[in-house]
Amino acid sequence: MKLMALSRKEAYDILTNRVYVLLVIVQVIILLGSFALASVSSVALDPGLIDKWGGSQFLKVGVPQDIKGTILEKNLREENLELVYYNDLQSANRALGSETSATVYFGEDGNVEVNIDAGSIFYSILSEKIRRASESYNIEKNLGDLPSEEIDRVKEPIKLNIIEMNKEKQVKVAIESPYFVGIMYGFMVPFILFLPFFLASNIVTDSIVGE
Repeated sequence: MKLMALSRKEAYDILTNRVYVLLVIVQVIILLGSFALASVSSVALDPGLIDKWGGSQFLKVGVPQDIKGTILEKNLREENLELVYYNDLQSANRALGSETSATVYFGEDGNVEVNIDAGSIFYSILSEKIRRASESYNIEKNLGDLPSEEIDRVKEPIKLNIIEMNKEKQVKVAIESPYFVGIMYGFMVPFILFLPFFLASNIVTDSIVGE
């Protein structure tokens, strides 16, 4: 009976203590926020996931009007990049960081040049996609006199017959991504394990003082 009475008393003290309730609420908010942040970060860092979940609409690249109808435009679209056209390069650069995350244009020597927002969350994916588009453009430009079949052979000199195994283990959603797992194990697990210890130590201290 004494144990039950003490348990009820301690439970009442915990539930009526604003500090304890606030700590639990903060922990839940941080947990949900971190889960959402880890999911978004996983999609933003994985080109396959961002294409699959329609995130390509956020990969906006500013280009001047002279890009229209060129091989480079085709290569950029093949990388699922959202092209935003501007009247000139100055207008495209002014929009960099607000309306777009990168600007692709032809330099004075005719080579592809890129201005990119290093603070963008999509910096890594944009860099990789634009690099691949530029490589394809340079190959097609240098081999423009060859038939398209020959150009494709140069782009992919070796074609592998890939047989997919263990498809059930394939990453289909963000929470199965290694990026997500890394964030959760590196940040959330230590936090979740530490906060209950802190909370319990305060409860024990208050109980001793109260007695």
